[in-house]
Amino acid sequence: MPEKHLLMKSRFLKSTSIIIISISTIYLILLSITSYLRYPNPIKLSQMVLISERNPSALPSYMSYHQVPIDNNNQNLLIPYTKNQEEINTVSWKGKTVPFQTFLSESRTRAFILIRNNQITHEWYDPTYSKEYLFPTQSISKVMTSLVVGKLIDQKIINEDELLVHYFPEWLTGTNFDTITIRHLLDMQSGIDVPEDYPDTLLGYLSPVVRMYSTTDHNHFITTNRKMSFSPGSKIEYRSIDTQILGMVASKITGNTISDLFADFFWKPIGAEYPALWLVDKVGGTEKAFSGFVCTAKDLARIGLLIANEGMLGADRLISERWIERLASPVKMENYDDWGYSAQMWHPADNIQLGLGVSGQHMYINASKDIVIIKLAEASTYEDDEKWEFDVLHEIANIYQ
Repeated sequence: MPEKHLLMKSRFLKSTSIIIISISTIYLILLSITSYLRYPNPIKLSQMVLISERNPSALPSYMSYHQVPIDNNNQNLLIPYTKNQEEINTVSWKGKTVPFQTFLSESRTRAFILIRNNQITHEWYDPTYSKEYLFPTQSISKVMTSLVVGKLIDQKIINEDELLVHYFPEWLTGTNFDTITIRHLLDMQSGIDVPEDYPDTLLGYLSPVVRMYSTTDHNHFITTNRKMSFSPGSKIEYRSIDTQILGMVASKITGNTISDLFADFFWKPIGAEYPALWLVDKVGGTEKAFSGFVCTAKDLARIGLLIANEGMLGADRLISERWIERLASPVKMENYDDWGYSAQMWHPADNIQLGLGVSGQHMYINASKDIVIIKLAEASTYEDDEKWEFDVLHEIANIYQ
């Protein structure tokens, strides 16, 4: 019996060793692949892929970030509540009239704020979340980057008509990439061949825009993705890489992070209640200027109100008249139901400006009627409902008054 026991123990230890060696070998192979691609390590990457579909709002917990600090002594932009909250009973959603709560549920909305005449008339949060929750704003982040770049243009630190390679001469290619200007980047006219393809299968996570989101080295990503799909300025085609480059230009020329620039220019002056986060490619690295801004719904509403109030915070001007006009002067975007686009803002209808992010993020602004709507959600990346969602917000803004 002792000999049989020893034999079984020996076989168990041998099998265990083989399993451990096999798992370790597979992990090392995957680690070498992710390192080569400038991806996070395999475990972290797996967590990010799983959480991006199950609970996108939690994704920042798995990523590095810079904090966007607040000014604890500043309460400049308080948003009062109306005495009676506005009731929203039914809305038109995908061709049907449905209860508003049905829309919120089916669009996987987690926070909804309606502001009329600088007062909150309706505020709702999914019970799982709270007013203090920091939501990923996804591509609404592009508006934050635009505001920073606009401020630097006003200060004549950046020239809108300057060539990109003036700021990054190391990116010269000898191709028409070298003719891209800051203006081209602002209006999605660069022509850089990094298409906006979001994953609907596992292989989709290898798409260029997902690799840009996941990369641990934004500079390497840009230097290895400078092929062109069309000549700069010849047409408009939505590309997140344009915004990423804008953020990198702003950081390089000032020597400051986008997080600090945005905090000093806007976040502190408006009296944001909570520090925001700006996701970065690695610890101490470069912000994801196109998608990484994370904040509360109400603080995001403060940015919307600042734009709706034409850049004014009381008697102080935070956004120049020129940049307010720049944001409001769209060119039609092809293949997008004639929605307009200008300086990182969408224009889906007359007098409407829209910050729009994947998975159901909306910052709706109608400055002429003093209306701001914030809708933050966690829909799947392959649920292309943003136009349906805009129609609902537009209806609420114009019918419920």
